[in-house]
Amino acid sequence: MNKTKGLYEMTPADLDVLAASAANPNVFFDHFFRKPNGRSWQLDFNFTEEGKWQEAMCMATQSFIVAINGICTGKSLGVIMSAAYHGTLTPGFKFM
Repeated sequence: MNKTKGLYEMTPADLDVLAASAANPNVFFDHFFRKPNGRSWQLDFNFTEEGKWQEAMCMATQSFIVAINGICTGKSLGVIMSAAYHGTLTPGFKFM
């Protein structure tokens, strides 16, 4: 156990979640961004099927993506959460 106050150490369960998250970012968000009420943050939550775009953007292989969306469509939050996901799972990841 780490004796440094405030420094988080990954548990074996955390490492299993990270491995499973490589193919599905919502596994990562469900584990690390669960609210006290039991609900977790998820990409494309509350979007219609044809309106979903956050997971496709998060998992895209392109290094430059432009999202043209309307007001309150989750652009900032989707990009920030995707950066958190890739910052954890992608070695050498840099965000602007």
